[in-house]
Amino acid sequence: MVFGREVLLPMAVVIGTPEEDTSSPAVDTESYVQSLKSTIQSAHNIARNNLKKAAVYRKRHYDIKSESRRLEAGQAVWLYDPAKRSRVNTKLTPK
Repeated sequence: MVFGREVLLPMAVVIGTPEEDTSSPAVDTESYVQSLKSTIQSAHNIARNNLKKAAVYRKRHYDIKSESRRLEAGQAVWLYDPAKRSRVNTKLTPK
């Protein structure tokens, strides 16, 4: 199935598509919903675990290159003030 449609390959056009087997018992709706729900929950848990592992990995590699800075009381520091200044055209200013 591609883009919501069945793909018809040249051999499928010559042979034809297989007919559906009606001899198998119909799946109970309740059991289908329960199995789908458990499958979705397990996929969600796997994704959350992978995200946690990735976050730990990213933090470890970020911390390798980061530096801790100690500031003393009264030490001069730069202050970032993102307030817009009036009468300044922002079209050509660096961002």
